[in-house]
Amino acid sequence: MTSSELTEIERVLRNYQEWIFEDYEKAKDKHSSAYLKLAGYLRILLVDPKLPVLLRCAKERGKTLYAYVPDFDLRQLEGKAICGWSGFVISWTPEKDAKRVTIEEFLDRAICLYSDEKGLARTYTAKQLIKGTANWEGVAHLDLKRRKAFEPMKLMSIVDDRGRSNSQEIKHALRAIAAWTHNATGYLLDDAS
Repeated sequence: MTSSELTEIERVLRNYQEWIFEDYEKAKDKHSSAYLKLAGYLRILLVDPKLPVLLRCAKERGKTLYAYVPDFDLRQLEGKAICGWSGFVISWTPEKDAKRVTIEEFLDRAICLYSDEKGLARTYTAKQLIKGTANWEGVAHLDLKRRKAFEPMKLMSIVDDRGRSNSQEIKHALRAIAAWTHNATGYLLDDAS
């Protein structure tokens, strides 16, 4: 990658960092569609098949981006009836009972469960959640084939030791990933100065 290409990526990252900051708070409102913008930003920055901008910048700078995640593999719960959810998805800073993984590992890690009409759970990775939200809601492009399966997931809420959340699981997870992405972008851009 040329220095002018890296400069352009840094310019784009600054824009996304500002947009994430602006839409993060708006996405707290359960009636707001700002979480859809966050999904679109995250798709471009973290999972775009051609050029995930944030990951490309980190690679070009020789930096490994780490995340702290729950030290529990949700795949253990697949096929079982589920009655609760964890509110902890990802963090830039260490958290209690968390382990450190690379962002690439996080993107391929199961981060949420969805119990179907039979009460059996299926896991979804961060990458699937980001792409699904961005694609099924028409943010990046419109994928009508899988949209019907996505609808029940949008209604789920989080239940943990702090009680029931007032926002849906998908919105909560996307906001957590957006907060991490905002911090990671700042880390890379501070290093560029």
